[in-house]
Amino acid sequence: MSTSYDLVPYPGGAHRQTHPSNSAAIAQMLGLNPKRSGFRVLELGCGHGDNLTPMAYHLPDCEFLGIDLAPTAIERGRAEVARLGLKNLRLEALDLMEFPADAGQFDYIIAHGLYSWVPDFVRAKILAIYRDHLAPQGVGFISFNANPGGHIRDMLRQMMLRHTQGIEDPQRKIASARELLESIAEQNVPGTEADPFTDLVRAEVERTRRTADSVFFHDDLSEVNGFFYFSDFAAEAAHHGLAFLSEAEFFQGTEEFFTGTRRELLDACGDDLIRREQLRDNFKCRRFRQSLLVRAENTIERALDPRRLLSLHVTARTVPAERKVNLAPGVEMKFAKPGGASFTTNHSLTKAVFSTLADRWPEALPVDQLIDQSAEKITKAGAGETFTNEAARLVTLEYLLDTYRANFIEVQGVPAPITRRPSLKPRASLIARTQLETGIAATSLCHEEIRFDTEVPRTVLKLLDGTRDRAALLAAVQPAHPELTTETLEVLLGELGRMGFLHRE
Repeated sequence: MSTSYDLVPYPGGAHRQTHPSNSAAIAQMLGLNPKRSGFRVLELGCGHGDNLTPMAYHLPDCEFLGIDLAPTAIERGRAEVARLGLKNLRLEALDLMEFPADAGQFDYIIAHGLYSWVPDFVRAKILAIYRDHLAPQGVGFISFNANPGGHIRDMLRQMMLRHTQGIEDPQRKIASARELLESIAEQNVPGTEADPFTDLVRAEVERTRRTADSVFFHDDLSEVNGFFYFSDFAAEAAHHGLAFLSEAEFFQGTEEFFTGTRRELLDACGDDLIRREQLRDNFKCRRFRQSLLVRAENTIERALDPRRLLSLHVTARTVPAERKVNLAPGVEMKFAKPGGASFTTNHSLTKAVFSTLADRWPEALPVDQLIDQSAEKITKAGAGETFTNEAARLVTLEYLLDTYRANFIEVQGVPAPITRRPSLKPRASLIARTQLETGIAATSLCHEEIRFDTEVPRTVLKLLDGTRDRAALLAAVQPAHPELTTETLEVLLGELGRMGFLHRE
């Protein structure tokens, strides 16, 4: 059966927040015991498998199933799976309403960019699949357009649908809709009263300008596009025997920055989690949610115990603001992440932990090993403190938990086989090397899609199959790119390591 996605292919991509490693870590922190090896993963609306394929390649002991209604997308994905020789990933062209009852249980179920774009009866089927096929300690990821922020987007969408009514050709429909949006974003007519919603509307128009035509066609011009208040979504999930666990971006649950009347209203919610979540959505004017669901019979431990971190791995883009880290007790040090957010601490072990994480990014380190290495760093520096007792380590675990909730670190349940430091014969993921044969973007071992707008990095990355040392790489690249030198190659390999493309041996 042909679909609009066969007519206008939807661009794929890897979505880090959907990865089982993220879901497992959050579930573990909230008192569950999710499976972290040998697990089964199901993705509903998988497209051509760009999200599942890197997972399957990097997790060969796990089993993956992706289904999608668009046959052309599935055929394209199957060709890629065959090219990579993957035996643990199956892609099927299938109507969700015909999902087989005997498919078994899955430890992780993903539905990203699907729930809002299907009719009500299909939404109910999605939740029924989660209810019937999620393992007892399994975690389901589901994203959807949210209100109240979605009202602005839906208002413009309704305008575009009326304006383009009767236009069948996708490109003409896209052009006509964009023309309308640009006219709406123009300055007010002189002498007329300013519209209080103008800034909101213009911000939404600016979002559409940055959106590719294919995404714009399916997301903004779709005849079906649902926007839901979280409280209504949670009630529907509960009706299907499912409970809200957390947002997939764990920091979204943080409330410390709410003050004044907002703080009072949140406190008045008490233990009513759903009411609190909806209130936070109202305060933020949230327009999109990426939520995790579990079976309702699970006991979720909302009181966070920092000691649960000891069974997990952490990584962080956060770096010290000063070149030399002073580990002495009482000396404040600042650590910042890309984008400008920062924090300061005078706690020696915490300073050593974040210094170690900065040195090792993007590798994810076991928390107990991280603390041991950082304590050893303090001893070697002669900073005058020892951290062999549990109380001192608990302080650092509390710092790590606080920085996790503030989005300064990432916690992982299933770490990827990444190394930052290039070996004598560096090896990059076969996924990335294959993707660069036909495009300019590649999926890193961090499950992130990264664009390479210049040719030299693409050429070098494609050659990193573990058989070439530095001399062989230069010999292969320099005839076409004489600007590459021994020094610039080493810098480039270091950059590829920091991007998460280099395999640990």
